Amino acid sequence: MNNIAEAVAVSELTAPFWEAASNRSLVYPYCPQCAQAFFVPQVVCPTCHTYDWEWRTSGGVGVVETFTWIERPPTPEFDPPYCLAVVVMEEGWRLLTNIVKSEPGKVTIGDRVAVEWIERGGQTLPGFAPTGGAR
Repeated sequence: MNNIAEAVAVSELTAPFWEAASNRSLVYPYCPQCAQAFFVPQVVCPTCHTYDWEWRTSGGVGVVETFTWIERPPTPEFDPPYCLAVVVMEEGWRLLTNIVKSEPGKVTIGDRVAVEWIERGGQTLPGFAPTGGAR
């Protein structure tokens, strides 16, 4: 793969997410029919199955739900060690992402994190950095 856009599989469905990210804005799918935030974007709301969902802007703050430190990356483009985590956003959706500006032994479940933008291979990606607080 020559760039991140190939690795992240930008499609018609995910293009609004990546377009917003290129402008350093974090967006997520939200269903006004059943008041559910969700991620990844899907053709229909995973809760009520309506096609009528919308993109909303996130505040970019969440809590680490689970994480792991990667010591052996899948490809040479990734510089180990790095932290891969599931972050629960304040709006109620979850995102698989990287924890940045941290080191092994310093990340814990329940840590508050805020979006930090990563430039890699011509793509802007959301990563998250600890804010120093817990839930």
